[in-house]
Amino acid sequence: MASELGDLIRERRQELGMGLREMARAIKKSPSFLVGLETGEGRPSAAESTLRDIASVLELPPDRLITLAGKVPMDVAPEDELEAALFRRMKSLPDEEKRRILKGLPEDEAK
Repeated sequence: MASELGDLIRERRQELGMGLREMARAIKKSPSFLVGLETGEGRPSAAESTLRDIASVLELPPDRLITLAGKVPMDVAPEDELEAALFRRMKSLPDEEKRRILKGLPEDEAK
């Protein structure tokens, strides 16, 4: 059974008119890996770097794919209990409140 991640990858690849083998070459993975990811068969585990490569090729936000894969981006993974507690508290807030808080924070200059 395909996952939301697999469906998104397949649909976007097809929208771009990209074949399975072409996509596999672009991300330096085997076609069978990509089939497994798209269909959910065998549940291939994709590293964050692979998800970022896929996002780049498909012109999608990397965080969207990483989140759909059930992963936490390495650059935002909590480094201590304070950050973990803050993440838990933020996660429980309504989206509108999260957007309000985010808007009030300084821009990330590293991006």
